[in-house]
Amino acid sequence: MGLWEAIERVASDHAAGKGRQPFVMLLGQYGGRARAPLLMRLLDDPEMVGHVLYALRRLGVPHAKDKASALLSHKRAWIRGEAKKYLKKVDAAT
Repeated sequence: MGLWEAIERVASDHAAGKGRQPFVMLLGQYGGRARAPLLMRLLDDPEMVGHVLYALRRLGVPHAKDKASALLSHKRAWIRGEAKKYLKKVDAAT
């Protein structure tokens, strides 16, 4: 198993709880667009959603606009902020 596959495995392992968050961020910073399918699946995970938006924004993946728009009213301010940053970046790219 390669490094990125191991990072994806940890990021997907619900037993790791919030400990997965730095791994999700690594996928966004260095994993490349090949990691986008996993990140899109993780958008539905409430423990990961803000970190996933960060990762998708870093990668410039435009496929999460609907989900990000819905998160503009999230109860946590930093997640609302990540949604705004994500939408600003992908809207500017189109």
